[in-house]
Amino acid sequence: MEILISVMIITVVAFSLLKIFSQNRDFAIYIDKRPLISFSSTLYSFIDLSKYDKSEKNIYDLIYKDFDIKNDEVRKYLKESKRVIEVGDEILVFEDEEMGMGIFSTRYSLKGSVTSFFFRLKLDKSEVKK
Repeated sequence: MEILISVMIITVVAFSLLKIFSQNRDFAIYIDKRPLISFSSTLYSFIDLSKYDKSEKNIYDLIYKDFDIKNDEVRKYLKESKRVIEVGDEILVFEDEEMGMGIFSTRYSLKGSVTSFFFRLKLDKSEVKK
């Protein structure tokens, strides 16, 4: 009986250790891939995405006209990195009535294996009411 209880305790401890190891491995893989995901998200931030709201695009289709990408591995990676683009509403963040200027903010979400988002700020004189 004591041997059976000892085997059960060892089994429970072994399964717990395997579960912890598996979670740590998954987290390490995520940490390893995160710089690539951040890099591709940064590339999206250089493009006017307002016309692509609620559409799925890969970064290659958006930048191939502006950049001559000769490396096949890079081209393949850019084609495979698809994201669903969501464009938020433009919001007035700051207004200076005296100068007739305002700062507007728009939030962009990039949904894929990991969701990223960034804000684009715009300084505009014409849209602020005097």
